[in-house]
Formats: sequence, C-alpha cells, structure tokens
Amino acid sequence: MGLGNCFEIHVKHLYSMSFNDPERLKGMLLVHGVPTGTGNGIEGLEYAHCWIEENGMVIDISNNADHFVPIPFYYGVGNIREEPDKLFKYNYEEMKLMIVNHDTYGPWELNTVR
Repeated sequence: MGLGNCFEIHVKHLYSMSFNDPERLKGMLLVHGVPTGTGNGIEGLEYAHCWIEENGMVIDISNNADHFVPIPFYYGVGNIREEPDKLFKYNYEEMKLMIVNHDTYGPWELNTVR
C-alpha cells in the first residue's frame, strides 16, 4: 500500500482555515487514527491515517477524496477503534505545537506503520 497525503493535506487545510474562517476553525479537530483494512489485499492491516472532525462529521480530503460523513459511519467503515495509542485529536493550537516539536505533518503519537 502506497503512502498517501492525509497528514499534509489536512494540516494545510486547517492552516488555510486559520485565515479564511477562523471562527469555524475553533470547532475543528485534526485526528490521527488507525483504520484496519477490510479488502483489496489489506484485510487486517492497520495503518496510520489523518482526517478532520467538525460537529459530528468527518472531513477527509486526502488522496483527492471529498468525504463528508458522520463520525460513527466513518469509524465503522474504517474499523477505527477509540483506544489509547490508536486515536489522537488535536485542536489548532495543539496541532501547531506538534508540528514544531516533531518537524513533520504527522503522525506524531501513533505507534503503527504508515
């Protein structure tokens, strides 16, 4: 499975929101999580992924996608578990600190292969 652009694209999206719609940004979270593959040769494979959450919805624009779906649906389809070390949520200020501290768009705290 090739690497995608999920970490970079979602950080850049939130960064642009800080200029274009700072009030809306206050309700958005950058999320790093671990989906588990279900098909196409990746059954059972855990991998690091990144998306944005806002008002009970997931925004995923990685790899030219345009997903805007309810959080429970997204977590169900991706077999995403809300467990320690498997799911991390960052507001904009936390995101900026993590970028400075780690010198990368992510993942920062996930212990899984990308």
